[in-house]
Amino acid sequence: MGRPASITLEALEAKLTKLRGRWYRLAHHGHGAAGLQLEQLLGLQENNLSVPDWGEFEIKTTRRESATPITLLSKSPKRIGNITWRDFILRYGHTDDAGRLGLNCTVSGTGFNSRGWGLVLSADNQRIDFRYGDDVVAYQPTESLVRALAKKTPNMVLVAVESVLDGSSRRVRYLDAHLLADIREDSVTALVRTGHITFDWRMHLKPDNSVRNHGSVYRIKEHKLPLLFSIRRKLV
Repeated sequence: MGRPASITLEALEAKLTKLRGRWYRLAHHGHGAAGLQLEQLLGLQENNLSVPDWGEFEIKTTRRESATPITLLSKSPKRIGNITWRDFILRYGHTDDAGRLGLNCTVSGTGFNSRGWGLVLSADNQRIDFRYGDDVVAYQPTESLVRALAKKTPNMVLVAVESVLDGSSRRVRYLDAHLLADIREDSVTALVRTGHITFDWRMHLKPDNSVRNHGSVYRIKEHKLPLLFSIRRKLV
């Protein structure tokens, strides 16, 4: 990645305002095509930029009102008693559709799922407990999760996009844009508590009894991504 382009907030707002609401035929195909075209329309060589007095940001696009879960971070919780993942699956796992013993379900802070799993924040919000029925069987220190999220998820300029199929090609228009910065602990805990940040178990035992971990992940509904940041400034 090259050196981020420097642009004032006023100039960025002016560029986005000029683009807002106009339809453009996509010149690229596949995942990320709308974002790549936006970078070119803004005159950027990379998807990162530097705003004086604000810092570095990535340009990202999001589908407006999309409730599709997107991955935030792959991070496994700490197991109570430090048992192996194999023993953890043997004790708390279930048989999946392929007949394998494993853990493959979404866990939320709004209640327990059909497998008996739920996320419960401690009274001081310092850790996220993974409950299996009445028992806390794993936990995630809130501070370490927030630190990992802040490292993984950059400050961003998030631009809502709408797309329509037009014959054999696709057209897009760029809508609202927000400058997002500063992931805070209270934002993360609120999103966990309300079920907007969830956790997906994704592991199973292989025939030789070793563990295949597909990367258990924290996810967020796409249209809730701005709530992860404490600074949310509407640009256009």
